[in-house]
Amino acid sequence: MRSKYLIPVLLFISIISQAQTGKDEKAAMKFADKVLTTGMHHFSVLDIDASDDYKALLLRFQKAVSENKDWFINYTKEHAKEKSLPYDKRLGLSESEYQQMTKLILDKQKFKVVKKVELEIIKRDGMIQFKGEYPFVFFDKIVFNLNSPKLFIGEQTIPYYMSIDSKTNSSIGEWKGYGWKWEEGSAENAFDQHLNYSLVQISVGKTLDGKILLGTKFIYIEAGQQKVSSDILGFLE
Repeated sequence: MRSKYLIPVLLFISIISQAQTGKDEKAAMKFADKVLTTGMHHFSVLDIDASDDYKALLLRFQKAVSENKDWFINYTKEHAKEKSLPYDKRLGLSESEYQQMTKLILDKQKFKVVKKVELEIIKRDGMIQFKGEYPFVFFDKIVFNLNSPKLFIGEQTIPYYMSIDSKTNSSIGEWKGYGWKWEEGSAENAFDQHLNYSLVQISVGKTLDGKILLGTKFIYIEAGQQKVSSDILGFLE
């Protein structure tokens, strides 16, 4: 399964220097309980409103970043105080192509709602659960346990990862929230050495103007073959 949506990659670039890694699981769960309100909602999926040429650049960039993950994380930390990352050939693009792409990232007008689906939020016995409309039924496996406080995908615990404060340089404007992340194996070696790798990331946030953000990222590589690659971000209405 591959997602055509490209937004989360851009969001990651915008917020990584702003992420706070304090272990505040209780605050994260309280926030999730407050913004994820019971009942039926519309989930408006976001994607880049751009030409095929721009999307091709972003896909090449995404591939390069995934192949140089550790370097990319360190590189973003080194340049955390800068408005955008300076060019490096390991980003997978020529310098002029990279300038085109960063201009797109910083232009908040180039994003659009590409799909709306129904998403029900159910709260019972100290749990927050979802019931998603096809093809977003994977939401059904996400469970916020307010008592633990832990986040689960099926039987797997997804550890609290970070608080997020995007400031004003986020691709979709200023927002704050929290993220959970579980990773097993090494993405860097999975393809070359035919290994297994899994990644799950969940983020919940709220924009300055009150919009609720919900983001998911799933990657599963088995014996060097990518079986799942899904990045979804949207507004919960």
